[in-house]
Amino acid sequence: MRNVLVLTMPNQRNYNISTDPENKMNDYMAAYHDAVLFIGEVVRKIVKDRQLERRVDPFIAASLFRNTSFNGTAGTYRLDPQGDRDVTFYIIYTTLENKYKTLFTFDTATFEIVEMDSDPSFVWSKRLPNGTPDQGQVNFLPPIPTSTSDFHLQMEIYPLTFKHNV
Repeated sequence: MRNVLVLTMPNQRNYNISTDPENKMNDYMAAYHDAVLFIGEVVRKIVKDRQLERRVDPFIAASLFRNTSFNGTAGTYRLDPQGDRDVTFYIIYTTLENKYKTLFTFDTATFEIVEMDSDPSFVWSKRLPNGTPDQGQVNFLPPIPTSTSDFHLQMEIYPLTFKHNV
């Protein structure tokens, strides 16, 4: 791939991705698996803490899903005080030589940005590309009809096309 700027996370997998059709493991399945195991761990903790009591609370304390960490198939999960996953994001780009290189990292737990490449070799010169698209004139009108039957058909379709694209 060329001219690429990507936001990604480092590979922390505790499994291998295989092209074997019998191997059904992928990142989504690993994350689902890890979430189910984590919920099971929380339920076991609730049962253990409440073993002596007969009454069961109708809700689970949200604090058990916050400010914690656990290991899973897809790596180590860190959850912040709000229950969101803390990760380190990597911003990578393709150089003029068409190689991937890390531009900087961003840690969501500490809000720390670490510059990894102080002199990037972007295809966009020494700056990133414009983040907003050009606002050129857009033409949503259908083609001009060439016969009477085409005209009637297009007059029926035109309002749908115009409404859909606006």
